[in-house]
Amino acid sequence: MSILIATPNPQDESWFEAFRRRSKQVNIQPSDIEFWPNVKNADDIEYLVTWKPPYKICDKLPKLKAIFNLGAGVDHLLLDDSLPKNVPIIRVVDDNLTQRMGEYVCLHTLYHQRNMVELNNLQTKHQWVEQYDPIASAVSVGVMGLGQIGAYCADLLVKIGFKTLGWSNSKKDINGVEAYTGAAELDEFLANTEILVNILPHTRQTDRLINYSLLKKLKKDGSLGGSSYITAGRGKTHVEHDILKALEDGCLKSASMDVFEQEPLAEDSPLWSLNNLLITPHNAASSDRETVSLQILKQIASHKLGGKLNNIVDLQRGY
Repeated sequence: MSILIATPNPQDESWFEAFRRRSKQVNIQPSDIEFWPNVKNADDIEYLVTWKPPYKICDKLPKLKAIFNLGAGVDHLLLDDSLPKNVPIIRVVDDNLTQRMGEYVCLHTLYHQRNMVELNNLQTKHQWVEQYDPIASAVSVGVMGLGQIGAYCADLLVKIGFKTLGWSNSKKDINGVEAYTGAAELDEFLANTEILVNILPHTRQTDRLINYSLLKKLKKDGSLGGSSYITAGRGKTHVEHDILKALEDGCLKSASMDVFEQEPLAEDSPLWSLNNLLITPHNAASSDRETVSLQILKQIASHKLGGKLNNIVDLQRGY
């Protein structure tokens, strides 16, 4: 039995090293872990651990039993038509990642609630202008995507005091969150949302879902005097040109963006120049090598002894 680590940059061995460090904690020998493309015997590889793997890599691994994704988003894997349909794909569900995503969402929600965009602009002009910011309970925040991460973020927003709404494909019951479900309830959800938080997975249903016409439906007459957008999910769930237009013409008061249609964001993108947009480099919640490697190794060790795999991706739903 061997485990193969395959990442986009074969010069970056940090994941490989983390798995080898953690392996003895679950009675797996470090020598059983290999790093692409240095494979001793492809017939020995039973578990592939990867992020954006080389195309058709699985064609070279005839004994493969499972594919472990090194992040929460699996859309890049599902676009690879070379992956075998009979081999389960397992996504990361990591408390460390979930907590840091919650921190990001709370930070940026508060950023827009307290109108930090305007304060930053005043600072560049050396102007002292007092402003009044509404209390959190007067501000409605809507979270799109209520999986484990989205539900955690919504719960934190409730605890801070925000009027918290949630929208998802299937019905969710989260204490303190006003939940909306499916296409039939989307417009009502948007009409009651001042700060929109996008933590949607990228699927056929969510592809480019956040566009100008959707952003126009957000609540504009609330306590903030406009609407804001925060995205920390997947870059292909929104239309960047439409977000640019909305920020320029006032449809959106402000925004924070951590994910983009193409990454890294091009140097000549007009998004960089907007003074009402805060850009972060897809670091809202990067996978922690130590915690994720141990989580995956525990699953592999259990599976070797006949245990079942957890967090298997539903190929039809896309997450």
